[in-house]
Amino acid sequence: MAPRMLAHFLHFHVYEINGITAALDEDLFEKGEQLLGASEVFANRPLQVYAVTEQLQQGKPTCAKGPFGNSNIREQLLPFDLSIFKSLHQVEISHCDVKHIRELVASKPTLATMSVRFSATSMKEVLVPEASEFDEWEPEGTTLEGPVTAVISTRQALTTLDLNPNSISEIEESVKLIPKIEFLDLSHNGLLVVDNL
Repeated sequence: MAPRMLAHFLHFHVYEINGITAALDEDLFEKGEQLLGASEVFANRPLQVYAVTEQLQQGKPTCAKGPFGNSNIREQLLPFDLSIFKSLHQVEISHCDVKHIRELVASKPTLATMSVRFSATSMKEVLVPEASEFDEWEPEGTTLEGPVTAVISTRQALTTLDLNPNSISEIEESVKLIPKIEFLDLSHNGLLVVDNL
């Protein structure tokens, strides 16, 4: 392990997985109580969430230091996992392809506000990424007509969905998965088909 001053001089906290998580750990240790007390937003770059995801997948304690390799600096292409956040109420995803986000589904029970900017080509990949595994699916609570390979749970907590701006061309059937929605912004998307409302 490189000495702390040398690691900082070499900018390990900017691009190397151990360095990124160590810097994030230090930042949360110093400011965590203040952020929680003031209900402030704590922003993470995709590279930071990727580093935490990689650390959690290692077969040793996260405090153990060792070579984990360098990250791919193309942040918008890094895969990461949102299941590490157990009670996510609000999330903003910007300039990050939602196809690379694993366990977006894990936020269903608690997520009330979601903003996705410059990151999606369809509502389905935001609202029901797990549906890509199935030929036919229906939202829970609907009357099933014909063969269905999956019943997908709805996002009961989601009341605000901001999808402005993205590259979404239609309002497709995944909109049925947000029955409690109060605010839906699809402006600046180039919609060609408005359906399923």
